[in-house]
Amino acid sequence: MLKKFQCRNPIKLLTDDEIQDIHNQTLQVLEEVGLHFEDEDALGILEQNG
Repeated sequence: MLKKFQCRNPIKLLTDDEIQDIHNQTLQVLEEVGLHFEDEDALGILEQNG
């Protein structure tokens, strides 16, 4: 059985602003470049769900 582990003093490598900036830039890349799916099952799922 696995025991839960909780770090008392987690290391914070990025500030909240840096995390938000990464998120915003990721959305911009997805909007401008998009994604390419070749798998027919994946395409069907995406098409069904807008």
